Amino acid sequence: MNNIHILILAAGSSSRMKRIKQLLKFRGKSLLQNSFDVAVASNAGKVYCVLGANFETITEHTDPTGAIILNNKDWQDGMGSSLAYGVDKIFEQEKDCDGILVMLADQPLITTGYLNSMLKAFRKNEKQIIVSNYGQKNGVPALFSNDFFSQLINLKGDEGAKNIIQENEDLIISLPARAMLFDIDTKEDYFKLINKEYNK
Repeated sequence: MNNIHILILAAGSSSRMKRIKQLLKFRGKSLLQNSFDVAVASNAGKVYCVLGANFETITEHTDPTGAIILNNKDWQDGMGSSLAYGVDKIFEQEKDCDGILVMLADQPLITTGYLNSMLKAFRKNEKQIIVSNYGQKNGVPALFSNDFFSQLINLKGDEGAKNIIQENEDLIISLPARAMLFDIDTKEDYFKLINKEYNK
C-alpha cells in the first residue's frame, strides 16, 4: 500500500483554544506528535504534514522522524487552502500516488488500526472515497483516490473536502469510527478528553 500517502492537516492557529493546540499533551506527548506516530506506524507510504501558524514553535517541540513537514504560508486562508497545498505538494513529489488519506492532528483517538482498515477498504474498492462515519454525517479521516486530486488542489478558503464528499455519495464507502471521531476544538473538548483518560 506504499502508493497511498497520509496528509495530516495541522496549520490552524487554534483561535478558539487560545493556545497552540498542536502542542497540547495527550498520553505523554503532543497531539501533533501523537498523530505523527499513529500515521507513521500505519501501512501507508509516506506521511506528510501541513503546518502554518506557529510553525517555528511547533517544529521546535516536535520530532518529525518519519514525516515530511510542509509549511503553508497562506494558512490564514483556511483549511481548504492547507488541504489544497498539501495535496499539490504530494502529487508534485509522488507522481505514482494512488490515493491520499487526509487526517487531522486534533483527532487523538484515531488509531493506526483504523487507518489500516481504511487502506484495506480502498484496495478492495479503488477509484472510491473512503470516509469516516460520524453517525449523522461523513468526514475525515478520509481517503481520496487520485481521481479527486484536481478537485482537492482547487479548494479554497474554509470549504475543506466536505463538498467533494457530498457531491460523490455514489462513490463513497463509509466506515464506522464511533468514539474515535473526537475532535479537539475548544478548551472544553480538551478537558473532556483528559477526563476520559483519567476515568477509564
